[in-house]
Amino acid sequence: MKIYSSFSAAQKQPCLIKLENNLYILSFQVMKLLPALNMINQAIKSGLVTPETVVVETSSGFFAYGVGVACSELGLKFKIVSDLQMDPLVQRQLVNQGGDVSIVTEPEEVGGIQQARLSRLYEVIESEKKSFWTCQYDNQDNSLAYLELGEELAETLEQDVILVGPVGLEVPLVA
Repeated sequence: MKIYSSFSAAQKQPCLIKLENNLYILSFQVMKLLPALNMINQAIKSGLVTPETVVVETSSGFFAYGVGVACSELGLKFKIVSDLQMDPLVQRQLVNQGGDVSIVTEPEEVGGIQQARLSRLYEVIESEKKSFWTCQYDNQDNSLAYLELGEELAETLEQDVILVGPVGLEVPLVA
């Protein structure tokens, strides 16, 4: 049995499950933890995130949870802006990890609930002395987080394969 130094170290690597000769499932224990860790660690390396920085993001679930785990382990403050689609258990986990969660309930006339979340996020950014928005959809460190994993897969499988990566798994709850 392997002993891990942290929750994220134990949870960030997916399981590779062989179904058939050329068919595998890549199953993550905690979806979006790998990119959240990568984005925040790269921001720390580049000086964009320091111990005084508040990490901010708008997300309705898995990425928010990944940010929460990463920030909690790194000792960083974080704020998440979401909407009523966020599972109450995920919201509770974020709060238990020390996060501040703001739930937007009313859509904006133009752009709907997504624009309302972004507007609230901009307010949060403005209210902080120093913040870092992970900006999950536009941050190149999101996709780069999977580079090492892709290399590992290529090395492990050494063949052309069909890879299925399931999403929407339950978030493990930590009491």
